[in-house]
Amino acid sequence: MEIKVLTDFVDFSVNRTRHVGEVFEVTEERFSELNAALPDFVEKFGEGVAEKDDVPKKNGKKSAAKK
Repeated sequence: MEIKVLTDFVDFSVNRTRHVGEVFEVTEERFSELNAALPDFVEKFGEGVAEKDDVPKKNGKKSAAKK
C-alpha cells in the first residue's frame, strides 16, 4: 500500500526524514505502527482510497462543494 506524509517526521526504520507530500510504499503492519506512533502524520494514498470530499457525512450525505 502507499501512504502520503502529512507532517514531516524522522522514519527511524530507514533512518531518514519523510517530508510533507512524500508518497511511499509500506505494509499494512508498518502503516499501523506509524499511525499509532504518529497519529495524523500519514494517510493511505492511491487506488481504493476515497477522497475526503467523497466520504459520506454522518447524516449519509456527501459534502456539497462551496460556490
